[in-house]
Amino acid sequence: MSGLLRAALAGMGARRSRALLAAAGVFAAALVTGVAATTGFGLATGFDRAAERADLPDVLARFDRDDRRDVDERVRALPNVRSRSYRLEVTNLRLRAGGRRTRQGVVHVVLGGRRGYAVTEGRDLGPAPGEVLVERGLADAWDLEPGDPLRVQELGELTVAGVVLSPDNVAFPLAKTARVYVGEQEIRERFGPDARPEANVALHAAEAALVAVPAAALGLGLGGLAAAGPSGDLLSALNEEPPGGALLGVLAVCWAVVVAVSCAAAALPAWRAARRPVAEVLRGGDTGTRPARSASARAVGSGLAGTGARFALAARGRWAGSVATLSACAGVVLLMLALASLLERLRDDPGTLGKRFQLTVRAEDYLLPSIRRVDGVEAAVQRWTVTAAHSFRLGEPVRLIAYREQRLRFEAPPLAEGRRVRGANEAEIGAGLAEALGLRPGGTLAVQAPGGTELRYRVAGIVRALENDGRVAYVDAGRLLDAEPDLQGSVVVRLRDPDDRDAVIAGLRELDVEPQRAGGAVTRDGAFLGVLAAVLRAVGLAVGLVCLYALVQVLATTARERRGAIAVLRAAGAGPRDVRALLGGAAAAVAIPAALAAIALETLVFGPAVARLAAGYAELPLTPSPLQALAVAGGLSALAAVAASLVARRAIREPVIAGLREE
Repeated sequence: MSGLLRAALAGMGARRSRALLAAAGVFAAALVTGVAATTGFGLATGFDRAAERADLPDVLARFDRDDRRDVDERVRALPNVRSRSYRLEVTNLRLRAGGRRTRQGVVHVVLGGRRGYAVTEGRDLGPAPGEVLVERGLADAWDLEPGDPLRVQELGELTVAGVVLSPDNVAFPLAKTARVYVGEQEIRERFGPDARPEANVALHAAEAALVAVPAAALGLGLGGLAAAGPSGDLLSALNEEPPGGALLGVLAVCWAVVVAVSCAAAALPAWRAARRPVAEVLRGGDTGTRPARSASARAVGSGLAGTGARFALAARGRWAGSVATLSACAGVVLLMLALASLLERLRDDPGTLGKRFQLTVRAEDYLLPSIRRVDGVEAAVQRWTVTAAHSFRLGEPVRLIAYREQRLRFEAPPLAEGRRVRGANEAEIGAGLAEALGLRPGGTLAVQAPGGTELRYRVAGIVRALENDGRVAYVDAGRLLDAEPDLQGSVVVRLRDPDDRDAVIAGLRELDVEPQRAGGAVTRDGAFLGVLAAVLRAVGLAVGLVCLYALVQVLATTARERRGAIAVLRAAGAGPRDVRALLGGAAAAVAIPAALAAIALETLVFGPAVARLAAGYAELPLTPSPLQALAVAGGLSALAAVAASLVARRAIREPVIAGLREE
């Protein structure tokens, strides 16, 4: 084995440039693998890790203000219950700290037993009153640290003892409620090698291992570090824990796979070559038997660029493999760009999800005529929303959205099934609600309004809506207001020209109302979608490095095979520019069809496949824009030029006489 290792090291020393090129390829592939493994493993295991750390119960049940002893008697009677604990939940409380405030605070009073949270900063609640624990999302959004004051309605000013992780729900502000935790004592206080073929294969595998081991480790490490920040922000927004040390095991497995694939990629060609006659291998038998002017070669034309293209097309198998690799990578890059643009549209453009209004105003109905007269306002109507419960599944919340008139002019998510509403007794429901309740067009939606009145609607159609996870129903305002006469609505405003938004906002403020921009995203934190877009662009950039390596690899192989032809051209007076033109033609023969195939792949395969994942809830087309397609095609062209320049630079350094000996 020591002799094999010495021979492998000697082979690397004799082919240093090729070894460095191979190391660069392994590094690029490992970099992408590190980014994907860090992001994928973190998302796949984040909840389980957080749940284990927080000692999260298997079941969370909420009940009204019944006597806890009566509830406990029933819980104890349930089978297979190992332990139980209780806490008091008080909602819609005001929280204030550091100039920030919310009216949707939730206070959990810890009553002992399993707490369902994990302290990530500071400490747990002590025996003395006056302390509070804040959820990590609230701490991040409001810049709270242990020792800071937090004023809680009815409890006064408390001191933050620690920051906690609560994985049973997403974090604030992704969740609209801000959760804090106090102890029971707080309530009481306040309120009471050789020549054999197998040896040759082993030698090549050993050389590949020597190259791949450090390159894969470096690539995986840098990929993990590059993805750690955006991935951590994403997990934090989802109220989940980053993998921490557990990621090392996953990266170790990825490292072993990358090294194994690299060794196999080196050993397989060596094994194939070892089975062929030695003379054929030495003479380059893989290209020497083909006709010089095939139909595809004649199609590329003449000149140095055309000659280079014919060089690339001569090895058809390698050319096809290179085009397939490049097109797949470029198609993924195009998909990442399309997804990132879609996320930004979801964040910024309400029209993406069927909202056709640009502003909302909390105003009384008597101000509606004045709002309509503001310069730049095309139309304005009242919109009411209320959260109800399904009559037969009280645990299924339903958001009712009502208009008196012109609803489709202001809000019209695309139909998935059925038709639009035609009467006061009909409703359009979101796909998420339809799936949860098993409803279809023609079925009956029965809901309990907050006041206790039951409302029944015939389902006319199912729409692709993302608001409230698709658990929405568009109904007539008349029946809803009859059931909830004190329901307060808002005014939605449609502009003649969206570019006049600032001027319209100024005009509305003169009416002593404060307009809000209509958001496109269903999340309450636009930065969350920005983080996702950044992660996708980072993945696309990493995949772009693989494209560069693939181009360099195919050009280096072509230049090596056509070493003699390049030397003859140089002996006849060709300079560096001519060599670059020759190799540029070879690169173009790969990059141009790869760019076209990438656009087709994203349009026909990748985009529709990803869009189908959300097809039940929203219509999210992922067809690349012309600008994105041009960007990817231009990027491949630029990478081809860089690859041609790098390989030409090495080819020019070689003495002409060394290449002529090949002839």
